[in-house]
Amino acid sequence: MEKWGKPPPPSPPPPRPSGGSADSVQPPTPKVGFAKAFTNLAGRKLRELRGLKWDGGVDRRGRTVPPASDRARLAEANRRAAKELARRIERQTGRRPKESTIRRAAREDRTPRGADQARLDRQARVDAAGGVKQFADKAGVPAGGVPGWIERGESMGVGRLRITTNVKGDLYSGGSTPYEKTIDAVLYLEPPAADEFRAAAADGDFDALAQMLGPVIDAQYVWTGETETPRQFIVTEINSLTIE
Repeated sequence: MEKWGKPPPPSPPPPRPSGGSADSVQPPTPKVGFAKAFTNLAGRKLRELRGLKWDGGVDRRGRTVPPASDRARLAEANRRAAKELARRIERQTGRRPKESTIRRAAREDRTPRGADQARLDRQARVDAAGGVKQFADKAGVPAGGVPGWIERGESMGVGRLRITTNVKGDLYSGGSTPYEKTIDAVLYLEPPAADEFRAAAADGDFDALAQMLGPVIDAQYVWTGETETPRQFIVTEINSLTIE
């Protein structure tokens, strides 16, 4: 069985009181970040490099053309990614940053001035999958709902999620020292968090899924013991996950 690890938080967080409607819980959306947005797009551009120049082969005159080196392919993918990100930011802000600015911002994991990182994060999920159709197939959503989600954070039209999972994590209960616990849970998640959860799953970002699962478990898992005791569960490993 596969396991996806997530490092524990640097310091023990205070317990989150569980309360409110279980159906209404909306965990915060984990940030993808500009560095990963660039990396995802560069990876997409790298996969798109096709043809004689990149793959090598025999040209029309019968001459053998060697494939491009890995270094040349990576350099071209990074160049195309910087150009495309500059274009996307121009669409958002009306100003086109230099490609050198994009590369520096990616190295520093810093969002360029005026850019909407949440929108870039959503696009990064799609880039990781290879495009809108590939993302829709992996996420199990209609392809027609993806552009509106990317641009404006609109629902992709899948509605409520049923999540069946086995996870391991650290349980904080009533301010006590945390202890390790494995949980089997059936959880429910409503849009817009449901869309973000599907997107993270399509991206294979299990760190993000772990961060989102914690608050949902806090609110929906049937805890034993005193019902008023505040609890917080930090997911450190996802052993199994099914999304319906």
